[in-house]
Amino acid sequence: MSFTFFKSAEAQKIYIDSLNNLLAQNSISKEEKVNLLCKLAKANFEKNLQLSFQQANEALKVGEGLRDGKSKAMAYATRVHLYVWKKDLKSAYASLDSAMYYAHKTKDRVALGFVWFRSGWLDLVNDDNDKSIAKLLKALDFLKGQHADEYESTIYHYLASFYGYGNDPSKQQKYARLCYLSAIESKQIDLLNNAYLTIGQTYFDRFKLDTLKRNLLDSALFTYKKSLQLSKKQEGRMLIYSNTAAAALNTANVYFQYFPPSYRDSAEKYVDIAMGIATKTNLLEVLLNCYGLRSEYALRDGNYDEAEKLLLTGLAKISGGVVKMPLTQARIYQGLASIAEKKVISRLP
Repeated sequence: MSFTFFKSAEAQKIYIDSLNNLLAQNSISKEEKVNLLCKLAKANFEKNLQLSFQQANEALKVGEGLRDGKSKAMAYATRVHLYVWKKDLKSAYASLDSAMYYAHKTKDRVALGFVWFRSGWLDLVNDDNDKSIAKLLKALDFLKGQHADEYESTIYHYLASFYGYGNDPSKQQKYARLCYLSAIESKQIDLLNNAYLTIGQTYFDRFKLDTLKRNLLDSALFTYKKSLQLSKKQEGRMLIYSNTAAAALNTANVYFQYFPPSYRDSAEKYVDIAMGIATKTNLLEVLLNCYGLRSEYALRDGNYDEAEKLLLTGLAKISGGVVKMPLTQARIYQGLASIAEKKVISRLP
């Protein structure tokens, strides 16, 4: 199986072009125009963050004069996401304050749900999981019955992630299933891709609790590869490749941790996929984990200097990022300490 991503920039414009065509129609209302501009801002952020900001700012201008706060709440909440990607947390919080201000000036449940979703997501960025969970559940309360499958599926993904790593497998499975069902309802390829990643993680986490259940590992690999196959097959409709990068990295980790050394080529193939996407789309945590995995292989080869160099390079790549990664960074520093110890031992007479 061979994958090449980012091959056709033109193909990825299919969805964006359809939004632009709708935007060009004279018959659409100001509210519809704001909604389309916010969708475009989201669609473009991985490839052209500056353009996304222009579209979000235009949405704010279009929303001027509208008495209902719905449109400006949506536009400001959209900017929260963009500012985090710009590594400007101060402006992200300022945009959230504005989004909340306008949320109090509307009864539109989708707008309210979206603002609370972005508020909870910002807590997640700051590694404040308890606050994040409460806000995401509040967002779901607003969205219930509103056919806002796009937002609901993404929120279920984050809720599943909170209960991963063995914290609460039953809740993780519950939210992963809801993530998938909402993605199916949305008919959006990106959300289905995200759902495959989420479900794959539930299998992987359950396997790690009982490594005798090899069928769970097989199911994890199968589901991660469904994400990768979907990304390739639907390249023309894909907008966000961060989930593909995570699926590739997880697949590489499965091969590294639980398969014989003869599978090294498979692991490295998927690391290359993850690294290529992470570099292009500024996915710092995925990138750092890729360097960590390559360092592990260098350690297996007994090449301590190369292992250390890879970890230090990974840390240098993420310097200046605003997304907190305490667990990942802790593992990297622990790895550096372990390498230093091994280097000392190897030099003993």
